[in-house]
Amino acid sequence: MPDIDYPVFKQFEVKPNRYNEVTIDKTRIHIPMAKTMLSLTCVLTATSYTIYDLNGEIVSKGRRPYLTKKRAIEWSRVFITWKRKPRSMTYSRYWKYLPKRIAYYLSTEDWRLQTDRIDELITLLSTHPLKEINERFYELVGISPTSEELSVNMKSYDQLARDRK
Repeated sequence: MPDIDYPVFKQFEVKPNRYNEVTIDKTRIHIPMAKTMLSLTCVLTATSYTIYDLNGEIVSKGRRPYLTKKRAIEWSRVFITWKRKPRSMTYSRYWKYLPKRIAYYLSTEDWRLQTDRIDELITLLSTHPLKEINERFYELVGISPTSEELSVNMKSYDQLARDRK
């Protein structure tokens, strides 16, 4: 056997679609800002993928799609994209994964206020994960909870009591 391990990988070019997705192992993987890049190179190993741009910089990397059903979301990139197009935020594929408290905070009719709130969350994401921001939301954002959030919703409580009968 040789003294040096032989690298086993598959390398090919991938093209993003208009939704910033590339297809690897018959699965679409979302890569933020991919459609702005002319050509991407994918390197597959047995357990991982790495996608490079023309300059050889890593654009995305992770486990092969057939190995896992869950993927981590890069919330800072998602919020940066939402900042450029705030009206598309609620139609985004990531909106349903956003914690309800933060989604409620971002759901405002004033576009300037919404952009300021996105900026604030981007700043917080540089030092805190999204889960921690959600748990310590009022402390980190610096607002007080509304009386509606503090009170128990008696209508839903009464509805549960009726459903048990």
